[in-house]
Amino acid sequence: MMKYIFKYKIQTGLATMMVAASLSVSCTDTWDDHYGKGQEVHGNTLWQNISEDGELAQFARVLRSCGYDTRLNDRQVFTVFAPVIDEQTADSLIDVYTTEKNRGVKESDNSMIVQFLNNHIALYGYSVSGETNDSLYMWNGKNMKLTSKTFGNYELLAGQRVSSNGILYKVGGIQPYFRNIWEQIQFDPRLSHLSDYISRFNRYELDPDASVPGGVVDGNIVYLDSVTYFYNSLISSLGYINREDSSYIMMAPVNDVWDEKVEQYKRYYVYNNKVTGRDSLQNLRATSALLEDLFYNRNTQRSIEDSICSTTYSSFTPGYSVYEKPFQPGGIFYGMEQLDCSNGTLYVAEQFPIHPEQSYFMRAFSMEAETESYYEVENEDVTNCFERTVPNTSEFKVSKDKFLLISAARTSNTTVTFSLPNILSGCYYDIYCVFVPAIAYDENATAQERLPYRASFYLSYKQQNGAYYNERLNTALENPNPSPGQQKRYYVTQPDVMDTVLVVKNMKFPVTNIGDNETEVRLQIRSNVNQSEQTVYSRTMRVDCFLLRPHVEED
Repeated sequence: MMKYIFKYKIQTGLATMMVAASLSVSCTDTWDDHYGKGQEVHGNTLWQNISEDGELAQFARVLRSCGYDTRLNDRQVFTVFAPVIDEQTADSLIDVYTTEKNRGVKESDNSMIVQFLNNHIALYGYSVSGETNDSLYMWNGKNMKLTSKTFGNYELLAGQRVSSNGILYKVGGIQPYFRNIWEQIQFDPRLSHLSDYISRFNRYELDPDASVPGGVVDGNIVYLDSVTYFYNSLISSLGYINREDSSYIMMAPVNDVWDEKVEQYKRYYVYNNKVTGRDSLQNLRATSALLEDLFYNRNTQRSIEDSICSTTYSSFTPGYSVYEKPFQPGGIFYGMEQLDCSNGTLYVAEQFPIHPEQSYFMRAFSMEAETESYYEVENEDVTNCFERTVPNTSEFKVSKDKFLLISAARTSNTTVTFSLPNILSGCYYDIYCVFVPAIAYDENATAQERLPYRASFYLSYKQQNGAYYNERLNTALENPNPSPGQQKRYYVTQPDVMDTVLVVKNMKFPVTNIGDNETEVRLQIRSNVNQSEQTVYSRTMRVDCFLLRPHVEED
């Protein structure tokens, strides 16, 4: 396991530890770890015992520089593992603290406090015995090994010294700070573009339950002592890589790869010129798509050596965001630099092994025709639409057991327009329409009701300039049962079967409608049956769903 030694100079780029911001501390007069509940210990405080020990003079100087002398002289109970350090080390630590403080870094995020002081201090009192072999929860959220003779990697130089507000140990050196995945990303300059993007979602929120209210001013509560906690909406949605109690694997593209892939993914999120803030929206969507397959929760994997699923994996789309044999040759993590972290493993990607078609954002999906918000009737005096449910006894597999019944209100052809959502730009779509036979709904359907449908399709979509382009889909139709002389103009369904019609193949849309409700992609179905043909074709159509399958091809 890789160890990370604490650096004492600012130029090392110390990572900000956000977990400490979420820790709230309550005061107590007594403590019971090994000493009995309700017993109060008298004598020197932790600070007095530290400041009186000549070997800890430099450690005491560091404590005093950031106000921890006051904290350790109070009634709050701690266990302190005080390292014996020299003057130069103390100067470097104080320099780190002062520089970050002058830059406006919050004390709870100050690298010296989080990675050094709070890495050697634990809440409450912990004594050791000859059988001690514990995992100790430090004040910065890290877990540290404590035995009867060692703290982490270092020997306990003297026995425990009981103080009025805790226990003091003296240790032989500075315990290395073991970064979690989020800290390691921030620490590594090769990953600064990824780090900078995730950090855009950082914020601190007030914890009213842990804060001390001081009254109401202008209708708002004013707090005498406000406690805030760190929150990042992106991390919360994709994976808690900042939490010590989590276990994640993360793929982190280096800066050049990050820039290259974001630029590549932008082609799938081109918005028409009339969309407000289209460049920002494009960058946001492209980056979000790239991030989808970077986070992997160890605790949700069935057999990590066989396959691994990203946190965006869905059982409803099982073919996406899941990768076979990830650590073997050809696997997505094979050959990458591996960095062990306190809450998982970080893989540094100098090449990006995931193809867009493998990712959730480019998944194939179906759109239910009976969803009322997705269809519109051109003339309700001519066309009626009804949702129908397929009986459980039916042998036909209808999506969600429902379909849209489209019937003629008069002796006229019907027309229904469907809106297709979540269309990407820059890739190719094969779009299918699934028709339902009459006997799927009614096994006693008459011969007239079981006649095939004859339909034509029309597609309407926006171009880059914001204007709509309309076309009749003729040339792409695969028509196994054409009308004489009209092989490409109509599609005639096959009776008594679920008929999946390829409406258009390799359709490349110039702009996306994701996040833009104004840019609709419309697919219209028209029945095309002349008055004299009603004994051959039915004007009533039954539509199950539309299947949209995006894919990437070379232009």
